[in-house]
Amino acid sequence: RIVATVNYKQDWGTKGKWISSFAVFFNTQSGTPYTYGFVNATVQNTPQQVSLAYIPKDLTEAVKFFNDNPNATAQAQAQQFMNFIEADKYLRTRKGEFTERNGGRTPWNTQADFRFSQDYNFKAGKKIHTITLTYDIVNLTNLLNKNWGIQYFSPNTFNSSSSVGLAQVSDKDPVSGKSVPRVVDGHPIYTFNNPGTPYSKDFFASRYQMQLGLRYSF
Repeated sequence: RIVATVNYKQDWGTKGKWISSFAVFFNTQSGTPYTYGFVNATVQNTPQQVSLAYIPKDLTEAVKFFNDNPNATAQAQAQQFMNFIEADKYLRTRKGEFTERNGGRTPWNTQADFRFSQDYNFKAGKKIHTITLTYDIVNLTNLLNKNWGIQYFSPNTFNSSSSVGLAQVSDKDPVSGKSVPRVVDGHPIYTFNNPGTPYSKDFFASRYQMQLGLRYSF
């Protein structure tokens, strides 16, 4: 995290009667961590609702985790999944490995705020009274450029975890009649549905805002 503040005061030759202040507050910090894996799904015969996911090392290995279905062949599903993996800067480093707890991070959050204040000091009796007019621009960065000052966060749902888009395929056991995970040649079988972006934007905090204030001190 990097924080910086710049302040400047100007007395307009009135011996402290009229004083203007200008301030810029800048903050930038690395994104919040989140975990890639299976979300809200029980896998690997464990009761966990969030599990880490194995990422195939290449397309040839990925095909082993899919079966042909009426909507797509195993090859097509594997290709879609690997395209998703390659498009993510973290997941493409985990090929041939499991994902890690808190391995992913949202983009950096960067924001600058601006404040102008005008003080008018006057003497009333034996005391100095001050009337201060303030003008604030919150998220000045977004005012300068609509693509700046965007605030990202990882939803807290399921312990800040994000799905890799895989859902385990199940079959009915002919003896017990219960659903059991489908396994072919030792590989669990999945279907893939692109889960989209693993983090969200805070649309309110990402917009610039302005406000005026008036304060009387005595």
